[in-house]
Amino acid sequence: MRTSSGRVFRAVTLAATVAAALACNKGKEPAPKTPLSELSTQRGGELTGGSAGAMSAEARVVLDSGNALYRAKKYAGALAQYRIAAQQAPEDPAPYFGIYMVAGATGNKRLQDSAQAALRARGMIQPEGPHVRADSVRK
Repeated sequence: MRTSSGRVFRAVTLAATVAAALACNKGKEPAPKTPLSELSTQRGGELTGGSAGAMSAEARVVLDSGNALYRAKKYAGALAQYRIAAQQAPEDPAPYFGIYMVAGATGNKRLQDSAQAALRARGMIQPEGPHVRADSVRK
């Protein structure tokens, strides 16, 4: 049985791999980016492009600033920006995903758990267990 934190870890790992691959394509036309503020979920907690919620332009700017700081490995600054974005758009899951990424990068388990709970509350992560998984059938 896979845990929901395992799914989120895979999503973060995939995002990092894609970012590294894009960095290797210097001189070529850049691929379109989907900001965290435009992520939504589909069945199984996978991240997809789409409207994640009503995020103001100010919150989106702060979130994008956090993303830039995260990519530059300036995790303290990124965390501060993600927290501001979460205050400005409390129902949007994107800032909490950023907080989760920073927590994973810095090894802060308590912060990672609280961000994961916030993502779960916003529908980004599906709860695990035989009572909620369609593919787990008791025999």
